[in-house]
Amino acid sequence: MTCRAAERPFLLSATAIQESDDERVFETSLSWQRAGASRALDFELEYHHTPAWSWQLGLSSERVGGDEPRRERGIELEIQHGLIDPDRAGIGLGLSATCSAQRQSGADQRMWQRAWTLAVPVSARVAQGWVHVNIGVENISGDGSRPWLAVATQQRVSRSVDLLAEVAAVQRREHLAHAGMRWWLRRDKHAIDITVGRRGGEDGSSTLLTLGWSLMDLSF
Repeated sequence: MTCRAAERPFLLSATAIQESDDERVFETSLSWQRAGASRALDFELEYHHTPAWSWQLGLSSERVGGDEPRRERGIELEIQHGLIDPDRAGIGLGLSATCSAQRQSGADQRMWQRAWTLAVPVSARVAQGWVHVNIGVENISGDGSRPWLAVATQQRVSRSVDLLAEVAAVQRREHLAHAGMRWWLRRDKHAIDITVGRRGGEDGSSTLLTLGWSLMDLSF
């Protein structure tokens, strides 16, 4: 599941908070992840048409380690709609539809996949930050539905630094826990993220390191 650039410190959580000025603005992010012997690079560009509607384009390149290392490249288009804003109602409701294509090194054909995600986020202000609790279900073509749960927090500790943490799981197939910091080069506009933790799945668990760069609220 891909998060928005503004949510980029988090990997599975989706805050789904609608800002009244998120209209006809762009967000972009670049992130690098290392989990064991695997490496991944992701680029995302998102356009907010209205506070409730947005479109996101994602490009990814991943080197999967292990006994049979391979390289995968993918492209993803996602439409997101916030039905209820948790910042105003206390509990939210969001829906997204995704179409993606992925190709492994040496393969002649791309693998196409469609998915939809229903998320119910609950957000609360705590001290100088937020706590987000997310419950949802993701349905992937050919793979069925799988529920997921994520809890994340982001707390402001200085003018330019936020501390953050996230714990999440997807139907016992995938789980992660990581923590780190978001360094604001310009608050609410330009940020650099770094987190460390553990990520696991059916093939075992490994140390997780993420580095990210985000630009938000861009208008032309």
